[in-house]
Amino acid sequence: MRQRRNDRTQASDVGTGFLNIFADAGADFDQVVAWSGRASTIAEIAGLREYTTFLSGTAANPEAGLRWSSFLGMVYIVLYLGFVVVAPILILAAGLLAVGKRMK
Repeated sequence: MRQRRNDRTQASDVGTGFLNIFADAGADFDQVVAWSGRASTIAEIAGLREYTTFLSGTAANPEAGLRWSSFLGMVYIVLYLGFVVVAPILILAAGLLAVGKRMK
């Protein structure tokens, strides 16, 4: 007599296991946050904040010109916003992944 297989979805099959896809993909959010912080700090120490004056249409350094000031200002803004806006999101995502991994 042939045995019947029970292939139906069980309640224990449904859970936070889908979060492990991201955890197993090697997404080290904490490393991204650390490097983002380092890059933002280097930009701050280099004095790129003063080049954000291109937003008002003025060049921070008249010798550098408005194009170069605009470029350096955009570099600073991207690095700063990457650290201030994206880093907290990545920290929350890492926490959710850790909780999902622990619940498994």
